[in-house]
Amino acid sequence: MASAPETVPMLATAAAENEDTNARETATHRMPPIMLIDTLTTQGYCTVHTSTGPFRLYYELHGHGPQKVLFVAGSGASLLSWRLQIDHFASQPEYQVCAYDARGVGWSDAPPGLYTTTDMASDALCLLDTLPGWNRDVHAVGCSMGGMVLQEIAIRDPTRFTTLAFLSTSPGRVLFPWRTTLSFLRLCITFDFELRVRRATSLFYPADWLRQTPAPESEGHRLRLASNFLYIRHFLKAWLPYIRYQPLTGVLGHLSAVLRHRVTAARLRPAVTDHPPMRSLVLVGTNDKVAPPQDSLLLASYLQAPVYVFSGSGHILAVEQTRRLNAILHCHFMAQPIAITPDATFAV
Repeated sequence: MASAPETVPMLATAAAENEDTNARETATHRMPPIMLIDTLTTQGYCTVHTSTGPFRLYYELHGHGPQKVLFVAGSGASLLSWRLQIDHFASQPEYQVCAYDARGVGWSDAPPGLYTTTDMASDALCLLDTLPGWNRDVHAVGCSMGGMVLQEIAIRDPTRFTTLAFLSTSPGRVLFPWRTTLSFLRLCITFDFELRVRRATSLFYPADWLRQTPAPESEGHRLRLASNFLYIRHFLKAWLPYIRYQPLTGVLGHLSAVLRHRVTAARLRPAVTDHPPMRSLVLVGTNDKVAPPQDSLLLASYLQAPVYVFSGSGHILAVEQTRRLNAILHCHFMAQPIAITPDATFAV
């Protein structure tokens, strides 16, 4: 159950930004700083009521278009992990984007206890229930743990969605590779910025890609950075004024949700196949060290969905394959053919 959201409408002008600062400061809860001010239309909190008490989810709406797109981030990741997708889609007149910080991360509250992807799916649906126009024909994209949450969302409320896109995720397994779990835990308790960057990039991105010069169409190229590693470092440093480090409660809650997630074909397939307007797509990199690519293939078999495979790519396709991913998602949303290239194709 969700309460009416506490919101602050935003206008993309310097004068309006100053005026809205005062409005935010006088609100019941001070609103977080905004990174993507040019496309932002609303920021707010949605109060979610649970058996253990209420807590708040922080969310942002970007753009004004009729096509609604929900982005669900992965474990430990704030809504800014979708920055390149928010900026791309919200700047187009046909789209409106909703991105939020899950319980236990970012500017949302971190309630105590062990989280489940089922609970986190309920959180997301509570949020959507408070947003006008988000009760039907919604497109949803989830990465990693966000893809797990999206599976539970689809099971609980399949008629709300037109398309689903699952990036670098899994239907669940008893144990993830121990090296992955250890690396993730080390990352979560690393607070030195430079060490955190090194650990994050080695876990989420292929070493060869990190050494390469940024692609001509990328933000890293425009900034004249010499390598993708420096691009990611710049990217993360720019976030610092806009994020909060994840509390231990959130770290353990997210880890609990990931390790205990389990969706079977019997649960998932009817939610998708019994609702013909809904279309699903699975996307994965062959060099993903976090979510084994075979898990994406298994999920696709449950969904009876196509799998788009990026040869040599790692876990964070939203950054590593920004331009191509945005184009693929647009085609998926609009039911248009998706291009095949030598290093990115559909799995047979």
